[in-house]
Amino acid sequence: MPLPSFRDNVEALPKPAWILFGGTFINRFGTFVIPFLILYLTRIGYTSAQAGLAVGAYGAGHLVASFAGGHLADRIGRRNTIVLSMFGSAASMLALSQARSYIPIVILTCITGTLSELYRPASYALVGDLVGEEHRVTAFGIYRFAINLGFAAGPATAGFLADHSFTLLFIGDAATSIVYGFIALFALPHGLRTYVKSERTGEALRVAARDKPFIVFLLATLCITIVDFQMGSTFALHVRANGFPSSAHGPFVPTHRLPTLALRAPLSGSLAHAGLSDIPSRKDKQKVTVDIYTARPGIVIGKSGAEVDALRRELHDMTGKAVQVNITEIKRPEVDARPVAQPDPEARGDRPERDVGHHVAIAKRLYGDVHRPFPPGAITAEAYVPRRPA
Repeated sequence: MPLPSFRDNVEALPKPAWILFGGTFINRFGTFVIPFLILYLTRIGYTSAQAGLAVGAYGAGHLVASFAGGHLADRIGRRNTIVLSMFGSAASMLALSQARSYIPIVILTCITGTLSELYRPASYALVGDLVGEEHRVTAFGIYRFAINLGFAAGPATAGFLADHSFTLLFIGDAATSIVYGFIALFALPHGLRTYVKSERTGEALRVAARDKPFIVFLLATLCITIVDFQMGSTFALHVRANGFPSSAHGPFVPTHRLPTLALRAPLSGSLAHAGLSDIPSRKDKQKVTVDIYTARPGIVIGKSGAEVDALRRELHDMTGKAVQVNITEIKRPEVDARPVAQPDPEARGDRPERDVGHHVAIAKRLYGDVHRPFPPGAITAEAYVPRRPA
């Protein structure tokens, strides 16, 4: 049975999901202040160290939002949490624009970080509420696409505004949050609540703390994020130190996200039934390499390599480069499992579901018949090498 095409999966998504994607794009497009906050603070007289600490306060607020956002999404509902986040962040952003003393700036930046990021867990959960399991990979792929697209376009606009007035950055940021707030209030469904009276406070943290591979994963993510977030702090100072105006910083910010925009959503959609975990990609001058982490490598490969062949041709047409597809299966799914947003199992009468991917094999060339069966355990690339026609 042929896999559903990306178009089929996209057309199956409900209208509220598209409203959520559109609102998310508007909100991320309006991320004007944070990429330029360190430039703003140094311009009004603070040192680079003081400005860096204030930007770090936004990260502290983001950390609080990660916990509080999920809690509120379960208690007051997904839509209400998004509305609270949008209107609250607009108010705190405007207040931050008027602050001049250092301590109020740090406090308001932390509050802004909390309120601005509070919507994220609720949005992910709402995608899970709105979309059935068979289309969920596509939905999350498009959701991430909307985030990246908004962040790719927003900072360039912010650079133009910053050249005229930093106050316009705060106003524009707040305005886009208000727009998304009204969209959420009047056009998004409430979503599910998953309050369970019997749940024990801190139980999730205790379970996570006992999972050593998960803790290692979190520490690795922390290291990567520290490097990535330099784009929102010291990189702006580096651009200015090299003599570029503020407007030049805007287009630089999203460049590391652009290569993923054209690949992630189509891949997620066309492989929606393959139990995907992740689809990282990278490119050089000669080729594009796509790593597909999947629980079902046979679905990705297809009979006699037909599916992966078609996938490579499609990606070649999109990029104009040679394409290498690596298919990886993991032996221990509980390590690599990524929870799909679900309401509480007692509220739905079923068990929580997970999208898992498994580490194992790399498929480089898939033509003709696969001449060896999958061996047990770890599968090497040679297991997938095709038989050349006689």
